[in-house]
Amino acid sequence: MRYSVTFLISSLLLFYPSAIHADDSTRNPIALKLKKSVQKKIDKEFVHYSGYCDVVVYFNHTDKHAVVEKVNGTGDAKICRFAKQTIKVGSKFRYKVPERMIVIHISS
Repeated sequence: MRYSVTFLISSLLLFYPSAIHADDSTRNPIALKLKKSVQKKIDKEFVHYSGYCDVVVYFNHTDKHAVVEKVNGTGDAKICRFAKQTIKVGSKFRYKVPERMIVIHISS
């Protein structure tokens, strides 16, 4: 039993790499919009700086809008702080498929 579960998990990770994909901007239009705006501002601010941040954005849903509730980040402290300041709590986005949270990978 143990080996069959291990085989199943490893085959899923091997054949479905989107299951371990760290960035939601490839399949979520809100994540793509947020990533483009944050990445543009990061590139202007941190020209000669190297680092990354995985930003997690939590949403509340009202009617057809997703409202930013909370923003967290893991990675380089400077880039995460700047990304958190860029994504404003209370911003509204229209959505087609509701998601509670999205993950965006930002690098400089």
